[in-house]
Amino acid sequence: KARVVVIEGEPGTGKSRLAYQLLHRCAADGWSVLETWGDSGSPVAPWHAVRQLLIGGLPDSAALSPSEIAARLDGDLAAADLDARHALRTILGLPVEAATWRDAEAGYRQRIVRDVAARLILARCSPRPGIVLVDDAHWLDAESRGVLNHLVEPMAGRAMLLLLTCRPSRGGVGIEPAHEVAGEVVGAGEAAAAADRPGHRRGVERQRLLDL
Repeated sequence: KARVVVIEGEPGTGKSRLAYQLLHRCAADGWSVLETWGDSGSPVAPWHAVRQLLIGGLPDSAALSPSEIAARLDGDLAAADLDARHALRTILGLPVEAATWRDAEAGYRQRIVRDVAARLILARCSPRPGIVLVDDAHWLDAESRGVLNHLVEPMAGRAMLLLLTCRPSRGGVGIEPAHEVAGEVVGAGEAAAAADRPGHRRGVERQRLLDL
């Protein structure tokens, strides 16, 4: 089953270290791995965190232009779905010249962008189990937070973990579990202690986070 797990802790409590340890173990076990982070800079570009999720696993992504990245990702979208392609260009910060897209109601464009982003993230995780790590989720831009909330429901029925780290003093992450998707908040200190407990080969990762 799918799960949403939040590791909470103030700076220095080891939440990111624990999350990345789990990420690396999942990768070693053959999971699909996607990672991103919240940006503390101001202002934060819209879709920043989601853009990193989509780009990060592409071969030689650092050497690709946004247009080349769009061409790579287009393969996961239906050829006839022009609005989906416009939505992808929006996520990547590319201009969209089509008047039908520019003139569409803002709420419609937002729904399409969220749907396309969620579909692409799920496609990157299939058919293997998948883990999506969002570090420093308290810094998420509003657009990326909306996508992650939209992602939770279609995660249902998949072997998939959405793992977020955050500082509770920053107001949490704003990601809500959906029907048939379990959710849990774990304190960084509690999680680290469980992970180090003698006799638990995978510690908290196996006992609480990877019970899919």
